Amino acid sequence: MVYKDYQWGLAQAKADTLRRFLKPGDPLENWYYKRLGSAIKAFRADVELSQAELARRLDMPAPLLSLIESGNQPFYIHDYKRICDALSISLTQLDERSETFRESA
Repeated sequence: MVYKDYQWGLAQAKADTLRRFLKPGDPLENWYYKRLGSAIKAFRADVELSQAELARRLDMPAPLLSLIESGNQPFYIHDYKRICDALSISLTQLDERSETFRESA
């Protein structure tokens, strides 16, 4: 349980830092959300879940999940945690996988 609390704290700190230093629409903010969205989409594909099924599990409209996966919808840390829980992954796993994605030119 301590490890999960530690993961939550790291993810919260990262999200808070982004909000504190980046203005809405800042290219770096968009880049971060695009990487996270790509990682969410990849994990969803790994567990063979449709976008509609994941959205249902999250009690979220499918178009909103589509925007998150495409990086066009900023989301808060509690959404980040809910998505991880629905995919049965840790915050650290999502963050590490997001590091492997680069924004295409």
